[in-house]
Amino acid sequence: MRKIMGAGAALLLVAAFSISCGKGKQAEKYYQAGIDLQERGEWDPAIVQFDGALRMDPGMAKAFYHRGISQNYMGRFEKAIADFDQAVQQDSQMSGAFYNRAFAKKSIGKFREAIQDFNAAIRLNPRYKEAFDERGNVYFTQGRYQQAVRDHTEAIELNPENPIFRLDRGRAFQNMGKFQEAIQDFNEALRLEPQLALAYSYRGVVYNFLGQFENALQDLTTAINLNPGLVQAFNSRGALYDSQGQYDQAVQDYDEAIRLDPRHAQAYNNRGRTFWNQGDTQKAIGDFESAINLNGNLIPAHNNLGALYDSLGQYDKAVEQFGQSLQLNSGNPQVFNRRGLAFRKLGKLEEALQDMNQSLRLAPEFGEGYAARALVYFSMGKAQEAGRDKEKALKLGVDPSYFDQEVAGGRRLR
Repeated sequence: MRKIMGAGAALLLVAAFSISCGKGKQAEKYYQAGIDLQERGEWDPAIVQFDGALRMDPGMAKAFYHRGISQNYMGRFEKAIADFDQAVQQDSQMSGAFYNRAFAKKSIGKFREAIQDFNAAIRLNPRYKEAFDERGNVYFTQGRYQQAVRDHTEAIELNPENPIFRLDRGRAFQNMGKFQEAIQDFNEALRLEPQLALAYSYRGVVYNFLGQFENALQDLTTAINLNPGLVQAFNSRGALYDSQGQYDQAVQDYDEAIRLDPRHAQAYNNRGRTFWNQGDTQKAIGDFESAINLNGNLIPAHNNLGALYDSLGQYDKAVEQFGQSLQLNSGNPQVFNRRGLAFRKLGKLEEALQDMNQSLRLAPEFGEGYAARALVYFSMGKAQEAGRDKEKALKLGVDPSYFDQEVAGGRRLR
């Protein structure tokens, strides 16, 4: 009896092993089919195949990983993160899963968590050039430009022939005000890839900062010719035309940017500025409001709308918009200054003085801050304090005409 039972148990083990092997082979077939579809850019059909693989083998880390990649490409970042979570639970050494999870987190604004995952990817693979570059892009988004440059430089040293790494470092240099270094990187990106429209677009913006209008216009137009769908090139060329007083051309470019991307808040903000320059304040207000509705965190739109309301004598609305701006960034002395002036016009002198004081705490050498506070002191009947601040403002280079209220009001905040 014992021999028969032993034989039966052995048969059961063989059967179980055969079933397990069969499922493993089937899972591999599903997985490979998913990879083939992924290579053709067929992301949703690939997900179906990876689903099949995971039904056969719920612990297949690579299926979770590649399904997460497909979810990333489809913009389903939360689902991608869940798949990468499973992948790293199954295989904690999978650097690509940390990298791609970081990319998904970056895409939904979870920058601190994204940096942690990029760090993990780099610890596992110290030569992970894409991880250095993407971590640099997160630092760029956070305004940490020196750290961004360091990471982009590391990526370039690991792969000097990648034009995107040069492009990314050039943008960081640009935002640091290192325009010549930025141009050098954009030039090198174009040497590596002569048809790279983004490089022309970014270089055009730098030329505009440097006052080289013709070079800027040529680069931005080249970018548009190479990629007629490049929204940022139309937006940047519109800003260039606006700076030269060519308002009709500017509006045309902003119109095209908005046609290509109806949710491009910055293009609405910029077009609003141009409408204001043309004297069409109602259209300007409409565009600033559209920009804010699309992106409530767009500080320039709040500032521009506040300044426009101020110029129209709608000081309560100006105060509201400047207040929204300061909630987003409480470190801008110019906005405190402008809100303080609006408070003064509303007769709220204590609130005005508080804003002027904060403006000068943030920027002790801000000449217009002293000039504005002098006006507040004058309105409060404090002639001695007003005179002292006026003298300080003039020493810091403020034009005496500032003290004419028709001049002091209505300037744009860019």
